[in-house]
Amino acid sequence: ISWNKSEDLLRRIDSILEENFDADIAILTIWWNDWLKKRSTSDMKKNILKIIEKLEEKNIIVIFTWMKLPVLFWWSYSNSFEDVYIEIAEEKDVYFYPYFLKWLWLSIENNQADNIHPTWTWYTIISDNIFEFMDDNWLLFKKK
Repeated sequence: ISWNKSEDLLRRIDSILEENFDADIAILTIWWNDWLKKRSTSDMKKNILKIIEKLEEKNIIVIFTWMKLPVLFWWSYSNSFEDVYIEIAEEKDVYFYPYFLKWLWLSIENNQADNIHPTWTWYTIISDNIFEFMDDNWLLFKKK
């Protein structure tokens, strides 16, 4: 959901999981809006850890993804922000896909007019990359 932060997903996760939700795997990709709104990295980390715990309580395998910031956004906050994702992946021992939008910012044609969001064509590439990751980690036929 546009402009949602980790705290917004945490607020909704219980109702999402209660709505006849039956999944074996969840791909958790949330961070950009926390970063843009300069949320506390410690609060963000707590929120994401709680979200992962709620998914795991339902025996849902979590693929935790992160969208590395383009170089033009590089400053100390960005570095600490990215460190949090690595910490979470190590602490929770989840499947970690570290660069969800790999190559996205390298070509303008992959972006919508806002130069931030991927085009539908690019979503096909993202899907292929995630599929390959799942295949490499033997997740395609894993059941909860």
